[in-house]
Amino acid sequence: MEAHKLKTIDDLRLSPEERVELAPDWVCEIVSPGHERKDTLHLPLLLRRYGVPFYWLIWPEDRVLLAHALEAGNYRIVATLKDEARARIPPFDAVELDLAYILGADPAEPR
Repeated sequence: MEAHKLKTIDDLRLSPEERVELAPDWVCEIVSPGHERKDTLHLPLLLRRYGVPFYWLIWPEDRVLLAHALEAGNYRIVATLKDEARARIPPFDAVELDLAYILGADPAEPR
């Protein structure tokens, strides 16, 4: 597996001791052809190691969204959506999301 490091929030005016490294609260990965293994097997291990609480996988060609939540050190699927128009998905479950737009629905199709 290729070595990865989560991005850091760097301000070049700060000394290395003053810089802050943070894991994101949420990651959304677009699964691309030829990278399915990396996107679906390796990425979750990296995110789990850094304690990222939520991550989504999106397959745009299939119009599928798979949402995961980190619970007790392991990811659990919290939503599996295909061709949905709208949904509430953690960590954004307070807001109804337009999944037709996110998943790339044809604008001419009725929602």
